[in-house]
Amino acid sequence: MKLNTTTQQTTDTISERGKFIRIGILPIYARPLTLLQVEEIGEVVEGMSEIKDTDPVITSEVFKRVEGAKALGEVLVISLFRSRIMRLLLGGYVKKRLDSDTIKKCVAHMKDTFDFAFFFTATVFLRGMKRTKEERDEATALGG
Repeated sequence: MKLNTTTQQTTDTISERGKFIRIGILPIYARPLTLLQVEEIGEVVEGMSEIKDTDPVITSEVFKRVEGAKALGEVLVISLFRSRIMRLLLGGYVKKRLDSDTIKKCVAHMKDTFDFAFFFTATVFLRGMKRTKEERDEATALGG
């Protein structure tokens, strides 16, 4: 059962099968995440301060974490739109209309489309290609 689910997720990722997420009155077609989107999300999240389990959850602490809410809005816009132009055009609209249900849908979409097996396989493949290129360059340098 688990293998079939992983296989289906990988198939959906490769075939770029997305889904519609309604934000406000607009239905937005959200595609699976790409490696570039994951890198951009990492850049946004990198600057956030760490929240510890011992931090008291009181109003003043919540307001200190406003940058986390802004970063969440940025992350969701990046995950919904691959194009920087679409992010500029619709990013403000999306951020203003984010409610808890929309955030849950977007996070579920990100979780479902971030296929670890696919990205791991792609990373291993690219490392193998790099190694092969380096070996070929060494052979050329030694032979010539």
